[in-house]
Amino acid sequence: VSTQSTWGLQVEVFPPIELSSKKDMFAQVSKLWDSETVDSVNARLREIEIANENMLDEKFKEDKTSFMVKFISSAAYCRYWKFVQTLNSSVEGKPLNKLQQLYNEHLQSPQLSPQPFSPSISILLQLLDSIDQSIQDHPPLSPSLPSSTSSSSSSSQIPSTTDPPQSLSSPSTSTFRFGNPMYRQFLSNLPNVYNSSLDTLFSHVSPEKLQEKNANSGCCSHERSNEQSQPHSHNHGNDTKHSLSKLQNDVKGYLQESFGNIRRIDYGTGHEMNFLCFLYCLHDLGLFGSCEYDLQAIGLLVFRRYIHLVRKLQMTYWIEPAGSRGVWGLDDYHFLPFLFGSSQLIGHQYIRPRSVRYEEIYNGFYEDYLYLDQIRFLMTVKTCSFAEHSPLLNDITVVKSWRQVNEGLQRMYEGEVLGKYPIVQHFIFSSFLPQDAVREVNQSDLKHLHNTETPCCSDSIRFPSAIAARSQLQ
Repeated sequence: VSTQSTWGLQVEVFPPIELSSKKDMFAQVSKLWDSETVDSVNARLREIEIANENMLDEKFKEDKTSFMVKFISSAAYCRYWKFVQTLNSSVEGKPLNKLQQLYNEHLQSPQLSPQPFSPSISILLQLLDSIDQSIQDHPPLSPSLPSSTSSSSSSSQIPSTTDPPQSLSSPSTSTFRFGNPMYRQFLSNLPNVYNSSLDTLFSHVSPEKLQEKNANSGCCSHERSNEQSQPHSHNHGNDTKHSLSKLQNDVKGYLQESFGNIRRIDYGTGHEMNFLCFLYCLHDLGLFGSCEYDLQAIGLLVFRRYIHLVRKLQMTYWIEPAGSRGVWGLDDYHFLPFLFGSSQLIGHQYIRPRSVRYEEIYNGFYEDYLYLDQIRFLMTVKTCSFAEHSPLLNDITVVKSWRQVNEGLQRMYEGEVLGKYPIVQHFIFSSFLPQDAVREVNQSDLKHLHNTETPCCSDSIRFPSAIAARSQLQ
């Protein structure tokens, strides 16, 4: 009997049959009906399945379109993209070694005036160092050992981000092709690691900036309206404390989501985006940007330290790439190292886009340029030739100049990251990055919606880590 369910989906009602498995179902159905009846029922079920899929697809496309219109027209989109472009411009033509040398001199002589770096830069680096150290407290589970003894026996097996390929093989994750469960404990413990550093950061926020943020924050409009209707119900100190707590929660939300998903054990460009949102929040609070080299330090020193930390997580816990497009993506996990790294190489006297294919180039200059650092890492973990495992990066090598590469990567980031629903569907709107519409969306901004895509968080499709694949081969 064909009928309609509550949601409008067609379903088939069969006589009740007690079943213990799908095999029993087909066996009992075969006894009740002859082969022609079974074939007709299967054909009818397939028709209903296709009709339901089409209806759900149309509903999904409608919801997806409305969300993308909201996101692309929002203040969050404009502020975030402007911040990425600002960092991209700040590192143009800047090798990392000179900035690192200047930062080391700053640490040795912190009383120099004017200060080349804000205090927040060193606090951010210390925060990332402390998260790195917490990996040692949560070593990957070993299938051959009970979980209670794995912490004492596996801690020495955590690899380094600079290790050669043979060091990537670790027996502690040999049966966790799609991610080690200890990664969940690592993420759960993160607030205990970064809370003290964030408290130190927020202690540097000026009262004037906090008051300005509280006045301009859309999320606090409800509290302000209540305050106006009941002017004597709260004192100013409590209001300031409440607004500071709300801002801290927003910042912590972005930082927590910067290291992957605790349920799916995966990481992708959406999580990388969250870290940039975290940095934007600190910039919006005035914690850096006032000193001469702050933006360079964020784009190179802090971001590079973050990339190496996430890389260590990938190698330790075999994290899945979130929504990987395989060889048809720029990279399984990251995008911004290529964007900022190509900006660094603009105007370089000797290194051209075609030079990155040569081992002596990326091995000789990876410490100074993010682009070459990421290329070197890909060569380390991938098993086939550069043209086979990274065809898009290989195609970029025929471009004549790094400025053309950088401009193309900016357009690609807008279309392939900020313009893709599977990536931005989990975007966190906040008082720093609100969803208030600030511009109109053209049809050209939504052209990506005509492509068929698989949501990045689909539980039915899993993408194993290339690091795990190589380790298993070894």
